[in-house]
Amino acid sequence: MSKKVLIIPSCTDLNRGDQALVLETANVIKKVYDEKIDIFMMADGNTEQCEKFGLKKFRDILKHPSRISKTKNNIKYNKTIKIKWGLIAVKDFIISSLLLNKITQNIVYPFLDKETKKSINLYKECDSCFVKGGGFLHDYSGGIIGLYTMYYLTFHIRLALSMGKKVYIMPNSFGPFKSKINKKMINKLLDKVDIVTARESISASGKTNGLDRDIELYPDLAFFLADSYDESKWQQFKNKYNLKDDEKYVAITVRPYRFYQYDNPKEKYEQYKNTFVKFSSFLKERGYTPLFVVHTRAINNHENDELCIQEIVKKIEDKEEYKVIKDDSLNCYDLKFIYGHCKYVVGTRFHSVIFSIEKGVPAIAITYGGNKGNGIMKDMDLSEYAIKIGELTFENLKDKFESLEKEREQVINKEESYIKQCNIKYNKLIEEIKRNI
Repeated sequence: MSKKVLIIPSCTDLNRGDQALVLETANVIKKVYDEKIDIFMMADGNTEQCEKFGLKKFRDILKHPSRISKTKNNIKYNKTIKIKWGLIAVKDFIISSLLLNKITQNIVYPFLDKETKKSINLYKECDSCFVKGGGFLHDYSGGIIGLYTMYYLTFHIRLALSMGKKVYIMPNSFGPFKSKINKKMINKLLDKVDIVTARESISASGKTNGLDRDIELYPDLAFFLADSYDESKWQQFKNKYNLKDDEKYVAITVRPYRFYQYDNPKEKYEQYKNTFVKFSSFLKERGYTPLFVVHTRAINNHENDELCIQEIVKKIEDKEEYKVIKDDSLNCYDLKFIYGHCKYVVGTRFHSVIFSIEKGVPAIAITYGGNKGNGIMKDMDLSEYAIKIGELTFENLKDKFESLEKEREQVINKEESYIKQCNIKYNKLIEEIKRNI
C-alpha cells in the first residue's frame, strides 16, 4: 500500500506562481520518498493541470469567509462585507477549533459534510504534510481581524500537528507580524514543525523576520521549474498570440492591489495603473513591444490580473502599442517559456520575475506583501531593481529600466551566479528532509 503525502495550503491552477510551487513541492516529495507515494494537493477550485501531472485533489477544511459573497468585487472592503465575513469567521472558528482536539473531533465528526469527512480521514491516513513555498505567513492588520487571519492561515498546519503528523515547511517568506499575540502564536507553532525553511535572507534572520529565531535559508522552489519545450513550441506561441520575430518584447505583469498601508489607496492604485500606461509608450519609443501577461486569474477580483490589465490598456491610445496574453489553458511551464523569450520582464507578480531570472532574462520587481520580492532581489545583489509598489512612479520605473539596459550583462551574471548557488542549496534541502523522514 502506497504512502500518502499532503501539500497544503489551498491552491488552484489559476495562480501560476503557486502552481509552480505545488508542482516543485511534489518533485521534492518524490525525491525524498524512495517508495511509491500518492501526493494530494489541497484545493477548492480547478486543479485539472496539476492533476495531469499526477497530483490528487482534496478539499480544504477551513474555508475563507468570502465564500458566502455573491459578488466577487473584493478589491476594496466595506463595513457590510466585514460584518458578514466576521459572523462566518466566528462560526468557522468554533467548529474548526473542535477539530484540533481528538475528543471533540469525534463529537463533531458525524455532523460534518461528506467532503470534509474525506479530508479529515486523509489527514489521519497521511504520512506527512508539506507546506508549499510562498509568502502567506504574515500579519499586516493586527487586532481581531489579524488574529483570525493568522488562525485561518495556519489551521491546516495545526490540524496535521494535532494528529501527530510530520510537517515540513518549504522555503517561505515570514513576516511582518504586527500583532504581538500573532508573533507569539507563530513562534510557538513553528517550534512544533519538523523542518522550517525560508526563501530569502530577510525572512531567514530572526533580526528581520519578526520572529524569535533564525530559519534555514533555501531558494524559492520555483527556481527549479523545468524547461519543458524546445524552440518549435515558441513558433506555436507566436502564431497563437500574433507575436513577431522583429519585435523585442518586455513582459509586464500587474495585479489589482488595495494599497491598504496608505491613507490614499484609491489614488495609489490609479497612480500604479497610470505608471504602466506611460511606461508602455516609453517602451514603444525605445523600440520594444509591451507584452501584458495575465499571470494569475481568480474568481475574486482582488487576485484577477486581467481586470487590472483591462483598465490599463483602456487608457493607452495607440492599440498597436502593446499586446496581451490571457489564456487560462497556459500553465506555469508555458509562462516561464514565454518570459524566457522576452528581452526584459517587469513583474508585479514575483514569480514572473523568478521565471524570467531562471531563464537569464533581466527583470525589475514591483514588490508588495512582505519580504519575498525585496528579500530575493537583495540576495541576488539586485536590490536596485526592486521598487515597492506604493513608491512606483513612471519616473523611477523609467530610470530603473534605462539602468537595466546599460547593466544588462552584469545583471545576467548576478542572476546566473545566484542560480548556481540555488542548485547546491536544493540538494542540501533534499538531504535534510530525507534525514528527518
